[in-house]
Amino acid sequence: MISAVPQIPFSRRLVLTGLGLLTALPALQASSLTAEQVLNRALERAAQIESEDHESSFRLRARRISEKLGDDGQVKQREESVYEVFPVEGRWFERMVEKNGRPLSDEEEAEETRRQRRFAEKIRRGKDPDAKRQQVRLDRELVDKYDWKLQPQQALDGRTCHVLAFRPRNDDLPVRNRMDYALNKAEGELWIDTERFEVARVRFELKEKVRLWWGILGAIWSAQGLVERRPVSERTWLPRQFEMYLNGRILFSSLHRREEIHWTDIRPVQLPRAQD
Repeated sequence: MISAVPQIPFSRRLVLTGLGLLTALPALQASSLTAEQVLNRALERAAQIESEDHESSFRLRARRISEKLGDDGQVKQREESVYEVFPVEGRWFERMVEKNGRPLSDEEEAEETRRQRRFAEKIRRGKDPDAKRQQVRLDRELVDKYDWKLQPQQALDGRTCHVLAFRPRNDDLPVRNRMDYALNKAEGELWIDTERFEVARVRFELKEKVRLWWGILGAIWSAQGLVERRPVSERTWLPRQFEMYLNGRILFSSLHRREEIHWTDIRPVQLPRAQD
């Protein structure tokens, strides 16, 4: 479900989402499984994904659009970047190749090369290059935060999905990290593919204002988000789109913004051929 604006290989992370770009067909029949059974199967699949790591066998392009909004909701500043996403030392790395419709300058290109080198060096030293990013995983701790209600099945891009509505189990959930401030106030829907039990879609919104550190660091007044994933091979699902809307503040800075990421041009990584 949620990570403010992560650079995400989403097979392992759940993030946010807004409404609007998904092509869903009318509701289908009710599921023969209970909500708990669907969630257990999805948890098993999520754990399997962690051990298999098929996503690093692919590369793709990501187009990221970031808009800062004024109090009236109008766009004050817009940035658009294109990234090549490919495995480096077995982990996905996003290398910028275009910024606001133009190729990178020599200086920007050099900085991307340095950033890629630092990324690889951290992995070789056994460090997590994404350690500072807030990640959300589909695991038992996350599932236990919510009450789940099974909805009628829906079709998404020709595939049938279990649909589970979720809302916080109570108003006094523990806060173990910054992400919990938002997770503990989020409600929405989780779409699970009926065949592979992969997460196909997550939609969420805050049901009430979230204060960060009792309001000392700031507050989020409203947020909506959407993540969609798709199968790219028999065993691999990859992200397709991410949307998020936030309205709040961090310290004295406005946090009124809209973010979109679209992943395209997915293709297998071409591994070097062994010498005869």
